[in-house]
Amino acid sequence: MSEVNLHINGTDYEIACEPGQEDRLLELAGRIDIKVSEITATSGQVGQSRLVLMAALMLIDEIEEARGPLQAENSVEQAQEYVTSVFEQMTDRINRITDSL
Repeated sequence: MSEVNLHINGTDYEIACEPGQEDRLLELAGRIDIKVSEITATSGQVGQSRLVLMAALMLIDEIEEARGPLQAENSVEQAQEYVTSVFEQMTDRINRITDSL
């Protein structure tokens, strides 16, 4: 297990991670720190826990917005696959009925 020191809003956090994941955690912490800086620029210092929570909520919201079109596209593909499967089953059933006549 590795450890990495993350710096967010002037506070250091030592976090354990899998070996090789250190750079990724530093990158993610940097993004959180940017969001916290944006919040403090508009709201001021409202407490470290609240700032980090607000930053996390903003980042999750951005992720969900970006994911929306992908989920819709995926849902269409799944629906098409389901409809295709149903038609194939119906075709097989019709063929069996036709063969029995």
